[in-house]
Amino acid sequence: MNKKANDPVALGLLDALCTSATSAFETMVFKAAKADKPFLRTGTLPPGSISGTISLTGDNVMGSVSLIFNQDIIEKLFRSMMMMGDTDPVDMGELKDAVGELTNMVAGGAKSQLQGKGIEFNIGLPTVVVGENHYLELPQDATSYIVPMTTDAGAFNMISSIM
Repeated sequence: MNKKANDPVALGLLDALCTSATSAFETMVFKAAKADKPFLRTGTLPPGSISGTISLTGDNVMGSVSLIFNQDIIEKLFRSMMMMGDTDPVDMGELKDAVGELTNMVAGGAKSQLQGKGIEFNIGLPTVVVGENHYLELPQDATSYIVPMTTDAGAFNMISSIM
């Protein structure tokens, strides 16, 4: 069930994920997030130091969504979420929880938007990976889009992969 780059299901999911990410950051992080123009992944993924990934499974959707952050960016976003001061210390366990929750909210928001539009899927539990320039392996037969996201705290990337 490999979805091509111009497949309406893949594009509908991508659009819903971008809308959901923008909404989740405004309501949970109290920061505007802008989805820049998505592009097809042709090589390696953007580097980061913390990422969250959730699987998407259904009759016409099989794939995942990932959020990839540099540590300094997610620390700023976390402090905003928790209404902390700019220099308040942040625990790595809290950062991991925040990345998992943000990834869950993005996937869940997209699922809600697409219910009843013929794109039904379940979302898995978030997996969070920590480590400078870690590697995320995406299914080789998936069509993967990289969506650069910008906030006033800095930039991060969202990856949408669908088979």
